[in-house]
Amino acid sequence: MSPRYVAPIQLGGTRAFLNMFKNDVRWRGWDFISSKKNLYGNFEISNYYGCGSQTTCAKEESNPNNRIRGGVGAYIDIKYNSQKTDPKPGLGKIHWIQHIVNNHSIYNEYQVHTDEGTHGLRYDGLDIPISMNVNPYYDTLGTANESSFRDKSYRLDPKNPHTWFAELYLVEETAEREVTIYNGIRWGWINKVYRRKNPLPIPIPIRIPEIPKFEPIPIPIPKIPDLVCNPGSGGGGCNRTQTDGIFDNDSIENINQEISYSNIDETNWTEDFDFDINDPDWIEEQDPSVLEFENWDWTSDEEPILDENQEEDNSESPVSVPESTSALGLLALGAWGIMKAMKIRLEK
Repeated sequence: MSPRYVAPIQLGGTRAFLNMFKNDVRWRGWDFISSKKNLYGNFEISNYYGCGSQTTCAKEESNPNNRIRGGVGAYIDIKYNSQKTDPKPGLGKIHWIQHIVNNHSIYNEYQVHTDEGTHGLRYDGLDIPISMNVNPYYDTLGTANESSFRDKSYRLDPKNPHTWFAELYLVEETAEREVTIYNGIRWGWINKVYRRKNPLPIPIPIRIPEIPKFEPIPIPIPKIPDLVCNPGSGGGGCNRTQTDGIFDNDSIENINQEISYSNIDETNWTEDFDFDINDPDWIEEQDPSVLEFENWDWTSDEEPILDENQEEDNSESPVSVPESTSALGLLALGAWGIMKAMKIRLEK
């Protein structure tokens, strides 16, 4: 974003400036005369700067409604200092006429004014409403008077490139509908937008659902009581194994389990819950909202919903317990002893 430098232009009006009045039906009957004599005084530029999207434009204006930000443009503040025989302010005869050319008209294709305007639609004409036909003066509705001129040229789409130029002249209405054109200046602004030739593709965000981590719940194998043998049974071996009490209530002290919450999102699957193995009511130390493992479908993403009065189904255990290798060894040893005893008897 950069304002164009202020430059003096042709005395009495450029060709484009003068042709604008000839080609506009609103100014038929008006006489625009080019002055042959330069002003003795000068134009004093108090402020002239470009406005980016983060700049408060026209911050010098006393009326806060004239300040703006978020777009692009330029602000200029000019003071007219008359000298000698120059036209004097205070008589109501000095005015400003501004001719503008830009690539973003404040009107749409139907010449209706809109707040956003129309980017890409060229405007080349007077800086007054197109419906105004009383006079061509900027100061009739704009922020200007006989001794000063202020303008805030602005567009609300900073991501689009813009060009905006103005030819500004000091004029004097010497008689009704007779205007003398004196010296003038050219000013304006440009903002350029740079984009990549080959923009990097924007990755499409893919939401990967969070999968809860499941760890196997270790259930240690209960200790199998030693094989009870009756030496007086004959045959030289044991003929009976004792399996009573492995999973009954009397052997609960032999099981060291892990307890987990039913809410997967709040579960630390490796957290051990301390409990007294000698306390027969240790399961009551859990949160009462914890669901029993046998009522959980571990292949489902949903939490099980149980009725408070629903009875537990203990017909099937959710965890299979492998056969103890020591128990199989004892069974094999017992079978071998029985076969050996039978063989001895047969030989007798």
